[in-house]
Amino acid sequence: MKFYLIISVIILLSCEKRKNIDHPNFSSVLTVATGKISYDLRFGFSPIASDGYDQGIDKYAPPPPPPPFFDAALWWMGERYYTQIVKGNSGDLIEHVWDIKLAFPPSNQITLTWDSNSLKGLGRFLIQDGIDGSQINVDMVNNNSIRLSKSIYETLKIKVKPYNPSS
Repeated sequence: MKFYLIISVIILLSCEKRKNIDHPNFSSVLTVATGKISYDLRFGFSPIASDGYDQGIDKYAPPPPPPPFFDAALWWMGERYYTQIVKGNSGDLIEHVWDIKLAFPPSNQITLTWDSNSLKGLGRFLIQDGIDGSQINVDMVNNNSIRLSKSIYETLKIKVKPYNPSS
């Protein structure tokens, strides 16, 4: 009888430990600016978020203005966002990709900036051109900005592969 009690306690404790597994839980802001106009685009992971829209967590962006006005927004699952936080789950540590949709101003100059120090140890973070990453491929952990001067880059990609926080 004592043997079954000991085994039951061990199983219970191991199940309790699994409940407390850490999940990716962070966000970062990418500021997209030209002149005096800027947009803060927030992306990241949270264990309480879904991969869709979550009221109180995500923030939709309005429709873009007509050209030639400057605009920037995240594009996720066919929707425009200023903030899009996806499900952070240690069982789903695959690369997630957010598109950045850009409308260039007449100057054709856009600067993207972020805090590279806040990304260290959280995962692999890249900004790439919208096609294949051969024209723009920036490691966001080792750089903190990128300047674009060609309006051919109307779509960029933020690629994030989160690390397991418990390892």
